[in-house]
Amino acid sequence: MLVLIVTLPFLVALACLSLNQTVPTRRLGIAAAATLLGYGLALLAARWRGGLPLDLAAITWMVVETKPLVLVLRFDALSWALALTALLGGGLALLILALGLPIGLRGFGGLFAAALLAIFVSVAGLANFSAALLPFAWGMVALLTFLALRSSGALAGSEAPVIVLLAGLCSALVLLGAVLLGPALPGTPVVVAALICWALLSLLVFGAPPFHAALQQLAEAPAPLAGALLTLGLPLLGGSALIRFMAGQGAGVPAGWRLAFTLLGLLTLFAGAAGALGSTHMRRWLAWQFSGQMGAVFVAAGQGGGALSLAAPALLINGVVSTLVCFLAVALLERRTGTDDLTAMALDAPLIGPGALLLVGAASAVGLPGVWGFWAHSWLLNDMVTRAPWVVAPLLAGSTLLALAFLPPLTVFWRRDATARPAGAPAPESRLPLVLGWLAALPLLVLGIVPQLAWNGWLAQLQPLLGASATPPWLPATLGLVASASAALVLVGTPLLVQARAPRGTGSQAPVAGALAPQGLGESMRLLMQLGLSQAAFEAGWNALLRTSDLLRRGLALLEQRYYLAGLLIAVIVVILLFVQ
Repeated sequence: MLVLIVTLPFLVALACLSLNQTVPTRRLGIAAAATLLGYGLALLAARWRGGLPLDLAAITWMVVETKPLVLVLRFDALSWALALTALLGGGLALLILALGLPIGLRGFGGLFAAALLAIFVSVAGLANFSAALLPFAWGMVALLTFLALRSSGALAGSEAPVIVLLAGLCSALVLLGAVLLGPALPGTPVVVAALICWALLSLLVFGAPPFHAALQQLAEAPAPLAGALLTLGLPLLGGSALIRFMAGQGAGVPAGWRLAFTLLGLLTLFAGAAGALGSTHMRRWLAWQFSGQMGAVFVAAGQGGGALSLAAPALLINGVVSTLVCFLAVALLERRTGTDDLTAMALDAPLIGPGALLLVGAASAVGLPGVWGFWAHSWLLNDMVTRAPWVVAPLLAGSTLLALAFLPPLTVFWRRDATARPAGAPAPESRLPLVLGWLAALPLLVLGIVPQLAWNGWLAQLQPLLGASATPPWLPATLGLVASASAALVLVGTPLLVQARAPRGTGSQAPVAGALAPQGLGESMRLLMQLGLSQAAFEAGWNALLRTSDLLRRGLALLEQRYYLAGLLIAVIVVILLFVQ
């Protein structure tokens, strides 16, 4: 059974490669998506039938100096939820990507093969409990992400795939260093070098300052593909590894390092919000806001206690799912307008369904009532009030900036432009991607209305695993459930109200002027955005190297065409000394 579980995705990927020129790519993409969805449903069924943990394998694969290295594949409360998110979310994203391709298109089977294996290896990395094997899974995800970007054809001639690959391989090397340092003994403080490795690792995979360039380049891929690889790849693995590491250290982490992790998380939150405010390309904007959300995960993991065991996993799931939902909404908009540039798109009629989908993802990202993000953020804030009150105000300010960054895209979805050419009625098959997008957003709404489902089915079993007591957090009573349902209904119904009351535009510049109003705030925070990108630092370093080499060249020019004579004289002197001896 285990052999079938492991080999089936590779067989499907092999079929995508071998049938690349004979079978339409859409069918190959549907097969790849169906594989992930099937695994996700099987994992969900196995959870309810057998409970957690789910043990898959424990195989001794190598012996080093009489010490066996055991491959352990197990889904516990943390890895099960993250793997389920990756399988179902990745399957829906690949299915939407496949449905957006022309029916007769061929030659892109490698794209779905690489994307399928990248998500599957990421899930295997989540289930892996062998520290020695985790860096290999990490490197494989980076390599497969590179292959998927290359196979997409959308980044031909671009350096984006290479930058993404280098960032992923660098993070794998840092992870290898952290693994070699080993965990601290119980009751002893953790090694400072290990803390440095884990902090650097988190900065790399979360796209935190100054390593956000990799996520920006990854966001250049087609929206469904970018959403799946950006959220379900290394950031998901990195979030899981960081939570496990901080929980395993317990009180062994020095207070100064907890403060450093918190400050890095707040810097990531504000840099992501500033970058999202200053971006006019929607996919880059989504990459920025995703890094901002991961900053809150950084803060929760650094604080420890209830913030780590309860808020950090909830925020990680919320950031991944909400960003993926937003990417799927942007994919539907791009299919209608042909661009993701806010200054170049115009609609003859509002996109109500995709706009509502983006609104749900945005509301969950910033923590509005009615969606899952509200409970994740509220649990973090409740713990911070007693643990570190000074963190509450920056967290609220960062969430407010993220909320402002969502206003321009929502305006584009709901605004009419009289000069736009009518697109005609959508084809019946174009409604299916919208339905699939709402399936991806459904957990945000259901868990936002009834958070008890998340606590009883997942978080309660997670608390002992992360060293916390299974005390229920703040959960709504009957009146609170009604209020949550009402808030969710308002979120879904707001686009319909906007459509009924929105006037028709009078010129092509109307959408641009209204959509980009918050960009002025982003311009004023450009310094924070530049902290998130490393290009400026690398350019300064490169220019310094050029100046240094020029100075060396001028110094060596004094000996030009004379160093041969100097070498000959030195050789003669050495020979004379030898004869003298």
